[in-house]
Amino acid sequence: ASIWHSASWKFTKATVMNADQQHSRIFCSNELVVESGSAVRFSSC
Repeated sequence: ASIWHSASWKFTKATVMNADQQHSRIFCSNELVVESGSAVRFSSC
């Protein structure tokens, strides 16, 4: 399950759209990233 916060999602979406394959591997590790005080779990696999 992927939990997206609006601010983080906008940034992440732009990043993934600009370099899908490169960043997909990073997000695939399901790391918990704290941005703007909000915890976001990335899992784009």
